[in-house]
Amino acid sequence: MAGPPSEQARRQANLRLLQRTCSNEIVSIENTATHVVLYEFSDNAWRKCDVEGSLFLVVTKQSSDPYQAIVLNRNSAENFIMSITPVMQLQHQDPYLIIKQPVEDTTCIRGIWFHSADERIAMNEALQMTIERVKKGHVPLATLGISTTSESNGTATTTAAAPRAASADEATAMASVLSVAAAEATNSTSTSHASPPTGVALDKKSLQLALLSLVQDDRFLDLLHSQYLRVVHARSKK
Repeated sequence: MAGPPSEQARRQANLRLLQRTCSNEIVSIENTATHVVLYEFSDNAWRKCDVEGSLFLVVTKQSSDPYQAIVLNRNSAENFIMSITPVMQLQHQDPYLIIKQPVEDTTCIRGIWFHSADERIAMNEALQMTIERVKKGHVPLATLGISTTSESNGTATTTAAAPRAASADEATAMASVLSVAAAEATNSTSTSHASPPTGVALDKKSLQLALLSLVQDDRFLDLLHSQYLRVVHARSKK
């Protein structure tokens, strides 16, 4: 008799469901909550929305909107989708998460009730971390087309998926700054691995692994972005 599905199997099944019912732009699930109910604060009172179901914090292919919170609505065919933005404010008030987010000329205030206290705490931590990442302009590896989770056993791996195709200008600009940024970041970042001997060129595979490691370092991303902007600005003046 087969046992219950593993956590990884459930996550993959949920990912396929989200891709089918919400958007095929969704590439991974960061966190989940089994059952939540959505409320909105309006006219000085809380109003229960017609939205309840499982909550997912997901990563998408959209570099301009990489993180979203989605409730698969059990009450209607219209699911609730909310982008995670740098101006979002989050408050944890048992048994709710209170979310404040500017929308046009007003501030939208929502409350999410969680059936499970443990899931609420975990989602609060995941959302807080995600908001901080968005504030720093962090783009998740999955958005860049890089998978970091093995579907078979959930162990961390690094495999190339189908990335968004860069334009010719983007590719040229990035190529012209990568070597400089990578060299400077490597020199300024201490690691447990020995640096390659000076003057020895890396092969493509070694370069790929080095860049995949560096792209997860905020200091490298800051430096890379700075170098990229310099090249773009220089090209725009020509």
